[in-house]
Amino acid sequence: PEDSGWNNLAAGLKYVVIADTENQFALTAGARIEFASGQKKILQGGVDEFSPFVSVAKGWDRFHLLANVSPRFALDGGDGNNVFQWSLHADYEIFKGVAPLIELHGLHYLDNGDRTPLPIGGLDYTNLGSTDVSGNHVYWLGLGGEIKLTPNVCVGATYEFALTDPKDDIMDNRMTFSLHLTW
Repeated sequence: PEDSGWNNLAAGLKYVVIADTENQFALTAGARIEFASGQKKILQGGVDEFSPFVSVAKGWDRFHLLANVSPRFALDGGDGNNVFQWSLHADYEIFKGVAPLIELHGLHYLDNGDRTPLPIGGLDYTNLGSTDVSGNHVYWLGLGGEIKLTPNVCVGATYEFALTDPKDDIMDNRMTFSLHLTW
């Protein structure tokens, strides 16, 4: 009956490899480590993960495309699943500071774990170390928008829903909210 608690903690670094503002192009690379520090009652705290990533962004005036790829390596042997995930994002600024967006996400389970006898892996929320997910693929779509409130503050919201059968993993639908602070 008690379903609240802390998620895992994560930290990472990102390096801008190319920043070509004149051509609206950026290439970044980085890595993140997630520590198994959360509470198991909300499906956290089971696996340490290392996730290198590469992101690319290209703009054409008010239209922007972003892509990200990231393998996720479980650092606890068979306690976790190794995963490959990717995202595509497109937005178009219809008015100054107002941009609707669409996103497509994919997640591919590369192996089975030996911790949890389940046919679902936990998507991008958790790593369950499931024993029956190798070869599974999950896809979902996001629709939303962002509003630039000031030159340094942007807020956004996206409604995401499964494109594959929701029983294939934990994704049915969700809302995400963002706050971007730049300086």
